[in-house]
Amino acid sequence: MKKYFVLLTAILLTLLSSCTEGNVSPSPVSQQYTDNYLYTQIGGVLHRISTVTASVTPVCPDPLCEHADASCPFFGVENIRMAGQYMYYLKGISMQGGYEKLCRFDMKSGKYEELYEAEDCTLNHFFANEDYVFFNCMYFDQDLEITYHLMRYDVDKRKAVRLTEEPNAASHSPLCIEGDRIYWSGDDVGYYSTDLNYENKKANDRGYSPSATMGDYSFRMESAHRLIGYENYQTNAMKLTRIDITTGEETIVFEELGSVPIFYNGKIIYQKLDELRYVGDVQESETGNWIPCYDKYGGKYYICDSDGSNERLLCDISDTLYVSQISSNILGGKRGVGDWIAVWVQAYVPVEETDIKKIRRIDNAYLLINIETGEVKV
Repeated sequence: MKKYFVLLTAILLTLLSSCTEGNVSPSPVSQQYTDNYLYTQIGGVLHRISTVTASVTPVCPDPLCEHADASCPFFGVENIRMAGQYMYYLKGISMQGGYEKLCRFDMKSGKYEELYEAEDCTLNHFFANEDYVFFNCMYFDQDLEITYHLMRYDVDKRKAVRLTEEPNAASHSPLCIEGDRIYWSGDDVGYYSTDLNYENKKANDRGYSPSATMGDYSFRMESAHRLIGYENYQTNAMKLTRIDITTGEETIVFEELGSVPIFYNGKIIYQKLDELRYVGDVQESETGNWIPCYDKYGGKYYICDSDGSNERLLCDISDTLYVSQISSNILGGKRGVGDWIAVWVQAYVPVEETDIKKIRRIDNAYLLINIETGEVKV
């Protein structure tokens, strides 16, 4: 078992003194646990990346497990949420869409649990803290019409409770929990909030997903409705806006951004479409011809403050055979450890040592980047 360390943060919330079987009360957020790992999915299996050694290993501790089917508890894992020392996730893809099981993994002890298994529905769109898990149950009738019920799972009582008396016509995604309020978003109703018992609803009460939030700011990406970049290597331009969640004030950070940014420690890490980088020649499988391979981001990563100011070059991997990707592929909302983040890249090697211009694709790789020093580990 890997060694872990505990990061203690003091978060004060009010704890109501009692609750009945069908009702819940807000509870204090417990001490947040962290380890030296980032989590990702490779080949449908949950893996972890060590920010110390840069190694990538399956989370499953069974040395005899082949991690090839549902017999592995970490195969087919989706929609990860971190809460304290626990990782919650859905697994078991249903033929009807959605997932069959709600599971929990204790990152500190290594214990795995199946908390809830769907019987006449499938599961999707959930949010978890250490006390409760809120999720959607998706139902199909004989005409294949889909409806949704909202559910709450009490972790201590190991009990699931249906929150909605009447089904919803669309899935309502739980975004976040703040004190005694949970915030939702539905295509049919927009944003709203309720208490933890799904009562005292407030319409147009917006919450912000932790996955796109840093401190007092949340970020929104939307299409700029045009392509940018070099011919044959273009991508959709995205407009990035910063939202002050206390005042609602909006600030445009980038009018046209060509990569998916990483938000971490008050900084934005991203790439630009400034120049093409020639990597080598790769062989087409159909024709056998050798064609040039380019990195449309030039192998460079940039960093700036949350409002777009103080931009600087973070690191340059243009002297390697790694080709940049626009997604970090890191799961669970845990975007970094200490000063380290991870980004996903395509990896190539020379076909022959004597001809370094001809290259071939191998497995993807993860680069660990120190956002303070720009140091890179593979």
